[in-house]
Amino acid sequence: MPSWLFNMSSITKLDLSYSSLRGFVPSMLGQWKLCKLQVLQLSSNLIADDITDMIESMSCSNQSLESLDL
Repeated sequence: MPSWLFNMSSITKLDLSYSSLRGFVPSMLGQWKLCKLQVLQLSSNLIADDITDMIESMSCSNQSLESLDL
């Protein structure tokens, strides 16, 4: 995933399902600036981390997140 994607503060929906994400989520994800993110889709990936911790560490998206698809 390109790092510039996570600095796009106007994104409201991010669908990364079926993206072949595997293993641990990089620590950089805690730096996401997706402040208007309402929908995050991560289904059908093999993520080993606790996704709840990742969401809580995101700078501001947990305030607007309405739907999380794992």
